[in-house]
Amino acid sequence: MSAIWSALVPESTKTVDKFLPAILAELQKELTSAQWRVRESCCVGLTDLLGGRTLDDALDTLTLLWQDIFRVMDDIKESVRVAAAKTAQSLSRVSIKMCDATSGSKSGEAAVSRG
Repeated sequence: MSAIWSALVPESTKTVDKFLPAILAELQKELTSAQWRVRESCCVGLTDLLGGRTLDDALDTLTLLWQDIFRVMDDIKESVRVAAAKTAQSLSRVSIKMCDATSGSKSGEAAVSRG
């Protein structure tokens, strides 16, 4: 799958950054899908998407993502729970990075004040 992606999208980082709000919205919407395969895929997709990235542009989505991840961590299917736990770890790293005072960004203050 990654070979197909690389062949179709020469600059994947720029492309993902360009469409990040739409990708996040779709993943967040399908995170609580009725089909376990979709829920698990969304968790894996979110984990990949969050790696090495901050959600400065998507602060409103952050609270909803946490709520849905906690729901999915209590899924009936074990593989979905495992994927959701990994996503929670990634989301935790991103949240901590956003709230870090040494980064100098104002997004941390905004994220804490929304909590």
